[in-house]
Amino acid sequence: EHRIYPDLIIHQRNITGYMVVEFKCSEQEWEHDENKLKCLTTPKTLRENNNQSTPFYKLGAFVYLADNKENVQIRIYENGTDVTNNDTYNKILKGFKYA
Repeated sequence: EHRIYPDLIIHQRNITGYMVVEFKCSEQEWEHDENKLKCLTTPKTLRENNNQSTPFYKLGAFVYLADNKENVQIRIYENGTDVTNNDTYNKILKGFKYA
């Protein structure tokens, strides 16, 4: 069995998994971490068809910690999809990026 170990897990009471976060300080292995987030945020019923048994998280975030705040990147995943360009998440991300 293949296990996935995220960098950070955020739980909310009475919810099994709320959010999972992957951090990177370099541009290496982005694709691997983004694939983990897609898998971890895919609803369980979809994953069972692929024989995967990893837990389900409502949201995922990929955070690239650049050497200056202008280059910091944050991507949000929901239902196995990158939803960073979704208007709701865009407003949230703008607040984080320039804080």
